[in-house]
Amino acid sequence: MADTIALARVFLAEDVDPETRAELDLLLRRAASGERDARSDLDERFAAPLEFGTAGLRGRVEAGLAR
Repeated sequence: MADTIALARVFLAEDVDPETRAELDLLLRRAASGERDARSDLDERFAAPLEFGTAGLRGRVEAGLAR
């Protein structure tokens, strides 16, 4: 499995949207404090690339490579 914490930090450093930056920053801080739900959320957001369906984007729109 990819190091999703490292991927999230790189994503955060390059994100220009203040809303998604704040969302991801909070999620990273929660994961760093040991919250399992936050770590699981990061894993879901950064473990795989964004998926597209036949009609375009088919996933949740949030901060992360898979969102």
